[in-house]
Amino acid sequence: MNDNDPLFGKTSYSVSVREAVSVGFEVIQVNASDKDIGLNGVMAFSIVAGNEQGKFSIDASTGSVRVSALLSGNVTSKYTLTLMVRDQGTPSRNTTSTLDITVIYFAP
Repeated sequence: MNDNDPLFGKTSYSVSVREAVSVGFEVIQVNASDKDIGLNGVMAFSIVAGNEQGKFSIDASTGSVRVSALLSGNVTSKYTLTLMVRDQGTPSRNTTSTLDITVIYFAP
């Protein structure tokens, strides 16, 4: 029975990253847990809002958030992403968390 929501380790996350990081750089790895067993406890992560420019990606299995396009702190200095973790139960259950990413401008 799928009677537990998956839960993020935190209700919100906050990190800073320098604009000079390369594509593929890991910004943070979020975690979650689910008290259910079997498929009801298998979780998948996604970004559901705040990534309209496609600057970040999340590994559905591990929760690793990575830079997927070059960042510019003097263009956009802060992103607020809404992350979701969903279990594989029927019906599935989910929870969201926010991730604030501050891009630090790096003057040459």
